[in-house]
This record gives sequence, C-alpha cells and structure tokens, in this order.
Amino acid sequence: MSIKGTFSKILLALSLFLFICFPGFSVPVHVVVPALGEGMLKLQQWTPIVEILEDICGLNINLIVARDNEVIKRGFQSKNYDMAFVDPFWYFLWEKNSLCQSVAQAEIEGSTFRRIMLVVHKDSIFRKLEDLKNKRIAFTLQNESAAGFYLPLAMLLEKNIDPFSFFEENIFSETFQSILKGVAYGKLDAGFITSNIYNRKEYKNLTNSLRILLVSTQIPQWILVMRADFDKETASKIGAVLIDLVHSDEGIKILHKAGFTRFLPVSDKNFYQLGEYMEVLEENHAAPE
Repeated sequence: MSIKGTFSKILLALSLFLFICFPGFSVPVHVVVPALGEGMLKLQQWTPIVEILEDICGLNINLIVARDNEVIKRGFQSKNYDMAFVDPFWYFLWEKNSLCQSVAQAEIEGSTFRRIMLVVHKDSIFRKLEDLKNKRIAFTLQNESAAGFYLPLAMLLEKNIDPFSFFEENIFSETFQSILKGVAYGKLDAGFITSNIYNRKEYKNLTNSLRILLVSTQIPQWILVMRADFDKETASKIGAVLIDLVHSDEGIKILHKAGFTRFLPVSDKNFYQLGEYMEVLEENHAAPE
C-alpha cells in the first residue's frame, strides 16, 4: 500500500474517532442571536460566553445573527440551527409544538422578569386607555416582536380594544428606544416599551417625562433554547456551565459584558401568564403560527 493511501486511511479513521467521541469538534453547534429587538446583543458581547462553553463543554460553536424569529424557527425545523437566544414567548409557542427545549433563562439587571408598558407623556391629557381613541400609538416589528407587538396586542384585546380600529394610526418601529424617544419628545401619543428599557439609567432623562397608562403582569426574561431533538445531555451541560458563571469573578465579568446578571434554570411556572396571553390571542385569531 502506498504511503499516501495509508495516510488517507489513518486520517479517515481519526476523523471517525473524533466524530464518535467528540462530536462537537466535527460538527459545529450553530448558536443564533437575533439581529433586532430587545434581545439583540453584539457578537463581541457573546464571544466570551461562547469561548467558555467551547472550553468546558468541548464544543465547536458557530455564532450566527438571524434576521428574525421566523428564520430561527425554520433553522430549527431544517436542523441548520441548534441553539438560540429568544423571547420566552417564542419558546412557549415552539416548545408546545415540540420544536425546542430549554437550556437556561437570563436574569437581566437583577430581574428574571420584565413587564410590558404602555406609556404616554406625563403632561398629556391621556389619563386612561379610552383617551387614546383615534390617536397614534407605536409598537415594534409587526408580526415579529413578542414584547413589542404580540403581548401588547393581547393586553389590548383583554380590554376589548382592537388596535386596528380603535387607534387612528399604528406605527411600527424597529426598536423600543425609538418609541421611548418618540413619546418623550411628543412625536407619538403613546407607545409600548418594556421595563428593561424603562429602568435603564441612561434613559432616566426620557422616562422622567413619561406616565405609565397600562402595564402587563410579569413576563420572563429572555431564554436560551435548543432544538427539541438535540442531545439533552449536551443541552444540560451547557445550561450548567452558564448557571455556574455567577460563582466566579471571571464568570461575573463575562456575564456583565454580555448584559446579564446571571443565568438560571428554566421554571415552567414562570410561563403561566404567557399562556393566558396566548389564549387571548388564539381566541381572537391573532396568535402566530
């Protein structure tokens, strides 16, 4: 047998060995983060988290930015994506349809929950929801954002208000920050933002100009999910590493750089209110597929 032939067989055998014993080295784990919305984090913010997962779990992780949640959903269905950081609304919907499993839940700015808020300018004449009839209201990313569209829609439908007939104009922005500025500067009559945005210190000069007209019950913070058919042992190991980060100084630095306080195990009881909002949407034929 030629040296070239022998070398090829050795290389093939080594590749097979690595694939069987260390599948993460042969097949990258594709992790997706959203390009828009409240959960958007820059790739460089995720890099330290990815590096520590690669080091401890022995994984080869490929970090990807997805345009929207529909892309992530299709990526899970086609098995092109393995793990994603998503709004729990989508986890609740996809898990119900056996598309994903939970890995860990983020705690942001010391809270595992957030609220959806309808805000108006504090000097406006709007004192109750009915005062906004025939006014201009802002959402984020129609048919795409959970916190910026679907949950506000459920909140309004609970009050027997159809936003597409009640308001004069529905404006769809790409970010909560632009809604916050629009209401604070008087360019919008009202708009939906989250408590994550409302409570940020850098926006205090803007939120001081606002009044909260309607607020949701507690909604879980963002969650890391994996495809339902992905190896559960690997998912559990990744979750354990993320949860353990808060127990070391270096881990805390990594978390803070990415905008997290810590990661926690996912508790199904935290999704009760999401289930109620989903029922409202389904009853009104407004739920996403």
